[in-house]
Amino acid sequence: MSEFELTTIILSFIVGFGVTGILTSIVALARSGEPIRLDWMPLAWTLGIFIDQVQFWFGVMFLQQVRPLTGAYFWMVILAACLLFLAGGLILPSERRGLPADLLDDFDRFGRRAVAAYGAFCLVAFGLNLYAGVVPFSGPTGVNLALAVCSGVTYGVRHRPLQRAATVLALGLIVFAVLFVSSRPGAVDLV
Repeated sequence: MSEFELTTIILSFIVGFGVTGILTSIVALARSGEPIRLDWMPLAWTLGIFIDQVQFWFGVMFLQQVRPLTGAYFWMVILAACLLFLAGGLILPSERRGLPADLLDDFDRFGRRAVAAYGAFCLVAFGLNLYAGVVPFSGPTGVNLALAVCSGVTYGVRHRPLQRAATVLALGLIVFAVLFVSSRPGAVDLV
């Protein structure tokens, strides 16, 4: 097996568990016998993290072009995948943690940590793209930095309107990146 194939297997497990965490939480919310007060902000971040988990997996194909694939780069890619896993595991409540009566209260308690992990992922992705030769502040790196700022605002600021504005901007950036910047099925470019 080549180092690319081994790396792809490891990353697929990590990202796959992250996707499973989100999907399992959605099922738990849907199956809940008790009413849960929903809010769009945690759901928007859930959608954004899920999209980036899938995008990251498609972006792994780019690794076969990175030369040399150093140990430091490998471990940064693993760190990025682990941060996406963490974000996926914290963004929504799970049955193990107990389902809350209010999704926004759960977001304030746990989901903000998911957004912080996602922001850290964006910073690591920024570094990975720089190492791979992407021009600083161009498409992928610019989106990574902007998403890290949106994540930082959502995590660090308690003013709800500002959190909501950062969430709308982040989701817009993620959709923009999917359509015009990031990796997609059948294409091999950057994370």
